[in-house]
Amino acid sequence: MITAELEFPNYSLMPYEKKFAIGELMNLLNAKEVRVGAKTVTAKIPQNKLQDAYLLTYFRTLSINGNCTTLQQSNAEGNGGRQSTRYSTHGLHEYKGKFNPQTARHLITSLVPDDLPILDPFCGSGTTLVEAAHLGRVAEGWDMNPFAVHLANTKVRTLRLDPIEIEHDANDLVQGLKSNGSLTKKTDARLEYLLKWFRPQELCFFEELRGKISAFPKTKDFFLTICSDLLRDYSLQEPGDLRIRRRHSPMPNENPKDVFLKRVQKELFKLKQQKLSVLKAQGKQTAYLVDARKGRTSTYQFGGAITSPPYFVALPYIDTQRLSLVWLGLSSPKEIRQLEASITGSREFRNTAERETHRKVKNGVYLKWPKELQVTYDELNSRTEATSAGFRTQAMPALFARFFTDMAQTFTAVKQVVKRGGRFALVVGQNNVGKGNNIFSINTPELLALVGESQGWGIQEIVPLDAYKRFSIHSKNSVKVEKLVILRRR
Repeated sequence: MITAELEFPNYSLMPYEKKFAIGELMNLLNAKEVRVGAKTVTAKIPQNKLQDAYLLTYFRTLSINGNCTTLQQSNAEGNGGRQSTRYSTHGLHEYKGKFNPQTARHLITSLVPDDLPILDPFCGSGTTLVEAAHLGRVAEGWDMNPFAVHLANTKVRTLRLDPIEIEHDANDLVQGLKSNGSLTKKTDARLEYLLKWFRPQELCFFEELRGKISAFPKTKDFFLTICSDLLRDYSLQEPGDLRIRRRHSPMPNENPKDVFLKRVQKELFKLKQQKLSVLKAQGKQTAYLVDARKGRTSTYQFGGAITSPPYFVALPYIDTQRLSLVWLGLSSPKEIRQLEASITGSREFRNTAERETHRKVKNGVYLKWPKELQVTYDELNSRTEATSAGFRTQAMPALFARFFTDMAQTFTAVKQVVKRGGRFALVVGQNNVGKGNNIFSINTPELLALVGESQGWGIQEIVPLDAYKRFSIHSKNSVKVEKLVILRRR
């Protein structure tokens, strides 16, 4: 056994993160005689486990006999005074609902055996896949949102690109690129839609840039994704609003060409830093366009699943990204509404079958549900019926019924592809319904755990998490209380 001293990061860890940090020492390194101080931890570690110390998530340095080494994760984050969640390719594009990448990394190393692949059934922008790539782990992601699948795959592919090649292509790309002009293409449904949400001069620039990007097949998705992240700022939609509302704030003064180049340089810097921090992208990580309720016949049997699922009455994922979906050609304007209605957590009804599910729950005859879920539904239904609230609040019981029915199907689909004994970790927050003094709090994590149990999963643990403060356009809608639900496949 070797005595080692590990230093916490320069920033303050949340209480749950300190607990995770000690758990990693015990589980990954088989550490003994662990002593926790304010800024450091000392422990005895078997010599054959020292190489695994570089996988630790919540420590900055490892010191043995006075020799100090900065660990992989700390190098990646940049040793700043505040925890970074946009290191590597995590900040390539704004995306609602991302969960903390450090949490994803911790769950991968702690819950899924090294030799087994990982599944994220609601992969979103690819947080789990990127962290799996950093750790050299095989991973697969599912999502119904075509933009999410595009973004997740772009992030993991970008990890494997040569920054010098990106820089070379960027220089070639902007040669002769105009900042203004006129559209020369014949107007189709796509352009007609975009012209409703962009001034001609900005749309002309983005269209010209899109055309030039197609000449660079290896780096194309990287450039398109950065360009996509600028669309809201230069559109006629209010950039700070997740809903579709006309712009009332002033347009940016800075030329979009200059902003695009700055963003390319910023992401190049992070990519170079990632290469230097020994976060080498290894293994295979792929996102697929899959409905998690139905699942996918995979070539893998997964060692476990990790996700941050949509919330009950989730904010509009598709509406938020509709300009990118249409501009990238991932969806036609006509498909947007149906796509929004089809995802888990949607606020829209799709068909009469869902209304029938609501009717069964309302009448107490949906016998597959845990008792606690029926009780919560009945309380929610009585509260909304007793108010003169708008149609969205009145629809909450039906949306509640659909969400948990959808999640029950997801638990079944994931169970079919995860090995017996494999864990399913879900980071999820509570939901509050209503306004003012009429707030009804729904313990979504606890209810999801019970639904999972009803579908053949055992409840291993439910851990309270402190939700990080958000600083993006999504900060007003961010969840304040989260929990980690860990289930085990029976």
